[in-house]
Amino acid sequence: SNVKKDSVKDSSVQQQQIVPAESVVEQTAELVIIGAPDGANVYVDGEYFDKTPLKGATISIGEHAIKVVKEGYETYEKTHTFNSQSTAIDVNIKKSTALLNLSTNPTGASVYVDGSYIGTSYISGYKVEQGSHKIKITKQGYKDIVETHNFSSGSKNLSFNLSEKDITPSEAYSKGVTAENKKDYPAAVKWYRKAAEQGHARAQCDLGFCYDRGYGVSQ
Repeated sequence: SNVKKDSVKDSSVQQQQIVPAESVVEQTAELVIIGAPDGANVYVDGEYFDKTPLKGATISIGEHAIKVVKEGYETYEKTHTFNSQSTAIDVNIKKSTALLNLSTNPTGASVYVDGSYIGTSYISGYKVEQGSHKIKITKQGYKDIVETHNFSSGSKNLSFNLSEKDITPSEAYSKGVTAENKKDYPAAVKWYRKAAEQGHARAQCDLGFCYDRGYGVSQ
């Protein structure tokens, strides 16, 4: 009788000591980060976790705040619920932008950023990715300007004075004749003067004629 009681007691103790495995082993999920540049820092609940690319990392199930950070890129920050399955988070972070304001003298020049036309000056509030960009400015009759500028956060203001292209005396004289035929006498005088200063005899003659008649010059 005593043996039976001891056996029952031992069995009861053993049953009390048996604990389901799932109650002591923390359940985890797989964390996968996509849509982020390599080398971005990943934070979970405010603590540094790992760098991208991130695949196959384990995280406890439940809600967690995920943050992905890399210099020069937008910051991703959102809370996600994780279950026992793999959870892929597409953060889709893009490069941070800056604003370009650009003016030229004279106005109306064509402006290109990295080879793409963006409009004519004045340019206001044009978004560019942070970093280095090649700016090209063109206008008929003026020398092209090509410069590389670095853009960080905020706005960048650029201003350019355009220089007229070198022109032969014959080309200047031809422009003067065209302007005179259109009765644009100030422009005619401008081009005749350019040609005359380079020794163009006919331009010198026509320039004198404009002065005699008061065409395009102050009286």
